[in-house]
Amino acid sequence: MKRWSLPLALVALALFFRFADLPNVRHSYDNAYQQYLALQMIDGRMLLRVGQPSSVFLDNPPLMAYLQTIPLLIWRSLWSPYIFVTFLNSIAVWFVYDMTCRLFDRTTAVIAAILFAINPWLVHYSRMTWTQGLQPFLMVVIAWGVWKALIASHTAAVDGPSDAAAAPTPTPTERGIQENPKLSFLQRQEAILLIGLLAAVALTQTYILGFAILAPLGSVLLLSWRNVSKRALLIAGGVFGVCMAVFLSGVLGVERSAENSEKTTAFLEQLTIEFNPQAITHALRFVTGVNYDGQDPYLAQVVATPLLSSIATISLATALCAGVLFTVYQWRKTRSQILLVWFGLGAFGTALIPLMVHPHYLLLTLPAGHLLAAFGLRPLWDWRWTRPILVMGLLLFGMQFKLNLWRAGAQVVAAPLTGDFRAWRLDEAVRFGKRVGEVSADIDSSPLTVAADSHPAVLSSLASRWIEIQYDTQFPNFVRVPADAAMLYINRGLLPEVDSTPVLTDLRIEQRFYLSDGSSFQFATTQPHDRATAAALPKTQLNLTSQAGLTLLGYTHELSGNLLNITTWWRADSVTDERANWFMTVFYQLVNGDGQMLVNQSPHGIWGYRWQQDDLLIERTQIAIPTDAVGELSLRFGLYDPIHNLNFELDGVGQTFAISLTP
Repeated sequence: MKRWSLPLALVALALFFRFADLPNVRHSYDNAYQQYLALQMIDGRMLLRVGQPSSVFLDNPPLMAYLQTIPLLIWRSLWSPYIFVTFLNSIAVWFVYDMTCRLFDRTTAVIAAILFAINPWLVHYSRMTWTQGLQPFLMVVIAWGVWKALIASHTAAVDGPSDAAAAPTPTPTERGIQENPKLSFLQRQEAILLIGLLAAVALTQTYILGFAILAPLGSVLLLSWRNVSKRALLIAGGVFGVCMAVFLSGVLGVERSAENSEKTTAFLEQLTIEFNPQAITHALRFVTGVNYDGQDPYLAQVVATPLLSSIATISLATALCAGVLFTVYQWRKTRSQILLVWFGLGAFGTALIPLMVHPHYLLLTLPAGHLLAAFGLRPLWDWRWTRPILVMGLLLFGMQFKLNLWRAGAQVVAAPLTGDFRAWRLDEAVRFGKRVGEVSADIDSSPLTVAADSHPAVLSSLASRWIEIQYDTQFPNFVRVPADAAMLYINRGLLPEVDSTPVLTDLRIEQRFYLSDGSSFQFATTQPHDRATAAALPKTQLNLTSQAGLTLLGYTHELSGNLLNITTWWRADSVTDERANWFMTVFYQLVNGDGQMLVNQSPHGIWGYRWQQDDLLIERTQIAIPTDAVGELSLRFGLYDPIHNLNFELDGVGQTFAISLTP
């Protein structure tokens, strides 16, 4: 047990840094998309061959979505994928410690693990559930498997079987092979190497830029090619080939081939070789914590850099430089070659990308920078008078980094939801999603259709249910009511009282929801209906068909002073493929007795592909009659596509239906 106490303490430190403020993480579109795909597979009983579309290159592979089905099958909550990803990225510290023990010694391993555990940038990216969310964990497992195996194999090749037999104590299973100690050792290293290689395969199948791992991985394998297990390479290569066949079948499929070809062509056209020093700065972030000063990236608020953060950055950057110099001095050692190639290729190779380099691109350098910095700090432990400085420095740096993380979380608490309805405080997102689940519990449809000013990936992740968004509606003034299934409307802000909402909707005061900052939401659900029920709703019933396939069931109007309130009912009695290109509006024209148009407005519109057979479209609008209007007035209305300048005939009355008004 004593052997495990130290690494477990280091894992506990990483868990504390990552889980302490987890409720204050910003849950956004990118973090939501993998859950959206996972819920499609669970609720829709489908399998995916491609993952989230990429904005600059090929679509991402789908493995991250498959992995997130695991926690969601266990617990349908937004918490589950966050706990799953954050936990795996936390236990990566154990692998850092174990591998550094093999490459250096226990003291260096402790320092490297602490640096890995407390770095605020690494904590930040370890709590994200996006497509590259497991990259910190996978990068460390790759290094743990490949580096350990290469170092051990090189040692065995140089020193012979006696040194191999003296390698770290094998597990009980490994001790089962007693008759050939060297064979047992080689099998153990082959298994460790295979784990690292399979982790590399997993990285390439979660994230399109994860294929960049092949550069440093291939380079370090070539350094010790004679001692590399070819069987492990064949097994990993076979798994990689199968995964790539599935992925490419999706990327090159009919649905995605044109878009992927266009994005790839555009990417290659701007592909040039130029040095971007920003990549080097990003690589340093994951060691020094530079510029993580407690600023929520979704807010345009500038936070002053604390003095201790600057001291930490300078100190750790100096340690990293010292580690690099020590490693260069020991260049002939295999560990030196591995660390320098891994960190150098990741940092300088990314610097040649002719695009904006984001910080997370440099996760590719993990965990080499932490080992190099720990190697640079190691001499401070050997000298008695500098040992307290090292301990106190790590303690103070850790406290400052934790404070910076807390300050970032405090900003999220102060703004639990950004203006675009797509970036939430995680704790508030869970509460909101729970309420969505409660108000839609009786709606048995998959996917659930929701009208809201949001993205389906975000709402799906909040509710832990596959949701698709109905756009082009504005409750309560422009409502789509499906005939055969209920539909949920989510409105940001409080809606009018129940008696002023459209028919066939259920709007209850108890369905209001409030965020911690006072922001409010209101939920409403539509009710399934038949044609007879819909036709009886208007006060004036017409039943006029149109060229668009929409039938004008009728209207209700009320004149109050100089305000005209009118509601029209339209039913999709006929649906054609041609409608997909239409943008349908209802125009309202107020005309006097001389034929002069006084008012012309089209308050709402909807794309034709958004309505389905037998849907009911209810539009309410208010028209202000000019105070100087005299004489006979009439209101004309009809269907119009302003994008294609198309009018649609109403059966028997032409392009407009007219109502005579008395001012």
